[in-house]
Amino acid sequence: MPALAVAILMLMMTGFAQEFRATLTGRVTDAGGAAVPSAKITVKNLQTGEEFSATSGGDGNYTLPFLIPGTA
Repeated sequence: MPALAVAILMLMMTGFAQEFRATLTGRVTDAGGAAVPSAKITVKNLQTGEEFSATSGGDGNYTLPFLIPGTA
């Protein structure tokens, strides 16, 4: 019986860890496929007008976390 209680508790804890926001990741490259470092990436929520920005790293990769989803 204690194992069942632990399993239920673990399942309940994962429910609290759910996140509704999104993370956008990508890589900026030029026409030849080479990485573009220090490129500015801006995402705009067309419903709210909010803008979120990131700068690509030396490898061209970027991450924009905690974006609020919009409707299509």
